[in-house]
Amino acid sequence: MPTTRSQNRKRAADGEDGPPAKRARKRSQSEAPGDLSEPAGPSQKTPRPPSEHWWPFNPDRAPKPIIRVISTANWPFLCDLAVKHHPSKSDSLSCTANLERLARGYFNVAIELSFSDGTFWIARIRIPPQEPEEEVAVVEEREDQVKKDEKKEKVVERAELAGECEEDDDEEGDGDDDDADNEELENKIEMLSEIATMRLVAQRTSIPVPEVYCYDWTQNNPFGFSYMLMTALPGKSLKDCLGCSVPKELQPKLAAQMAGYILQLSKITFYQIGQIWAGDGLDEDPRILPFMLYGQDVGPFNSSTACFRGMQQAKNEAILSWHGEDSDWPQWHQFSEIQTGVIPFLTNRELRRGPFPLWHRDFHFKNMLVDDEYNITGVLDWTGARVAPWEDFIVYGDMLPFLGMSAEQNQPLLDFRATLIEAFSKVEGGREQKGRRQTPLLSDMMSSGIVDVISASWAHPRKAEHASRDALHLLRLLFGEETTLVNWKVRQRKLSRRFPWQ
Repeated sequence: MPTTRSQNRKRAADGEDGPPAKRARKRSQSEAPGDLSEPAGPSQKTPRPPSEHWWPFNPDRAPKPIIRVISTANWPFLCDLAVKHHPSKSDSLSCTANLERLARGYFNVAIELSFSDGTFWIARIRIPPQEPEEEVAVVEEREDQVKKDEKKEKVVERAELAGECEEDDDEEGDGDDDDADNEELENKIEMLSEIATMRLVAQRTSIPVPEVYCYDWTQNNPFGFSYMLMTALPGKSLKDCLGCSVPKELQPKLAAQMAGYILQLSKITFYQIGQIWAGDGLDEDPRILPFMLYGQDVGPFNSSTACFRGMQQAKNEAILSWHGEDSDWPQWHQFSEIQTGVIPFLTNRELRRGPFPLWHRDFHFKNMLVDDEYNITGVLDWTGARVAPWEDFIVYGDMLPFLGMSAEQNQPLLDFRATLIEAFSKVEGGREQKGRRQTPLLSDMMSSGIVDVISASWAHPRKAEHASRDALHLLRLLFGEETTLVNWKVRQRKLSRRFPWQ
């Protein structure tokens, strides 16, 4: 069962039997809460600075939270800290933060740190919450973004949900303190879970991931914002989907590398679904915690069916809170009812109880670094990575068509999906399955139709008419083109066959 935001993650960091210890509100100038001064290996050198592929920082157009980071952060402190944790330990080493160019995501901004020995690191800084006077600008920026990206509706919807400003209904001062405590606790768990996940991936796979040297999840540290310092991997990110930005003749090579990495992730399994936790000091055996969805904690789950039900319940509660008083509530209610009703058709019976794989849910072109020959040189942004149902695990953004785009515009995405499935077939080729499967053939699952069904079940529509459209799309993927919003329950009951993925 999801818990409310006021209760979220109170039990998480120190296990299930007690709340985490309260952190001191103020930290001494010399204290660094995350000390990874003994990394597994030397810093990886890059031939070119990573920032040469980033956008210039323009204070006239940048959001105010980004401007606050650039203008008020204690950059000398951060550079001194980087020198302290650098593997070379040279007394003559110096560090400079490049504040002229940056890379920005939904939650973080990346700044390049360059060292006098020619190496580079990345300072990934959490974008601070909006100040009250900035909320109007955020709304205007969001509206502009919607207009620009209308054709790629799912991407916009995800961005809006991820960046939704929270309303503070508390009128008492204590409420602000509680929110701040919850925010800090969430930052702590999110950051430590991501670091634990990257370290686990580095230990058990050949996937190139950044190495984290030091971090601080708090906002009241000497730097002024929560941060993570990590090595800069070589390569550059792509500007569009893999099917659009990678030359056709090189797509099979890149797809083979991507398939190999995903197959390696499929070998890291747990018997619960949730995010990875290795303790405050990152020195405990990994275990599974709840993960955040729509401002609620969900999980851990012991079965894929329970996971889909728990996530859908969180979505339904969010829809009710957003649209419960709207005149078009019947459409939203129908959307929630349909998405809940089809859950039994989503999961494979043999795989419902696990073990479940570690899933990088944003393994797509924006979080992938490549060299000039389109070899994958880095996989970034493991925020939100978690152990997931197999049906989620096989879905990746670069293989998903968009309802708001034409067949011609979607064709590169579908072509790359076919190339990726073929790559999986070759990687998995010749593997025999004896008795009850321990892991599925990913190529078989990807070819079964479940990718589109799961993608449709993720829908986060912005308008009631979009909710009806998305619900009908999901129903027709499952029960055929004759299905309507009226007869879907009848067709569901009459459906006697099992689906290919079941």
